[in-house]
Amino acid sequence: MRYNLTWAMALLFLAIAGPAARAADRLPNLVIILTDDQGYADVGKFGAEGFTTPRLDRMADEGAVFRNFHVTQPVCSASRCALLTGCYPNRLGIHNALGPRSKVGISDHEVTLAQLLKTRGYATGMFGKWHLGDSPQFMPLRHGFDTYFGLPLSCDWFYYEVNELQAVTSGDGWWKLQLPHTYVSVLGQKPGRDGVPGEYAHREIKNPELYDLAHDLSETIDVSAQHPDVVKQLQAEVEKARAELGDALTKRKGAGTREPGRLTTAAKPQQEK
Repeated sequence: MRYNLTWAMALLFLAIAGPAARAADRLPNLVIILTDDQGYADVGKFGAEGFTTPRLDRMADEGAVFRNFHVTQPVCSASRCALLTGCYPNRLGIHNALGPRSKVGISDHEVTLAQLLKTRGYATGMFGKWHLGDSPQFMPLRHGFDTYFGLPLSCDWFYYEVNELQAVTSGDGWWKLQLPHTYVSVLGQKPGRDGVPGEYAHREIKNPELYDLAHDLSETIDVSAQHPDVVKQLQAEVEKARAELGDALTKRKGAGTREPGRLTTAAKPQQEK
């Protein structure tokens, strides 16, 4: 007997995934939905204003709600890599958002969740944006999915720094230590309008800054001077991460990284169906 697993990469495809009846004599159907650029307050259950999300609110009421949940990177390819493999994307050499005709992508040496579930008899499918390489060797049908319908790439790209360790948080989500780095911000800037993007400000953190996320979610008050013990604990975690995964800001190479998949043929990228 084969079971059904549907992997949806965009909320638009929830209807395609659909709910499935659970029989007592077989494994459950699984649906995983990943939505890009969704903020915490973009769901009614978390305080959305101006619109409603009744289906998502019902899922929260009937299921479990996680209020301290993170992706490995807030960007397309890297977050998908982690979700599929269970590894930090930095470890696997997948950074940021891969561009068209990328020479790197998800490696054949990594085991995806789809491949793992197929060993249990599941049929697998993926609908939506893939974004782990657009050449045939990187596409979903080569990495455990029986069915695929969607886009191999994003509709836009933004430049992100590669393998910079910019911050760490405590395991309970209470504290966040921002490390020295530069970044862009829209705070206090002229917003976009009518399809025209807004303005960005370039800012720099010169010394480590500690924020109490439980009481200051917007990170407005640096409390590092009041909690040197917390800073010390988080800096120890920073050193562990740098030793394992590396850090471009301090020019450190990690001991636990692996090569990504690399383009081995001159085949023209194509969309699989």
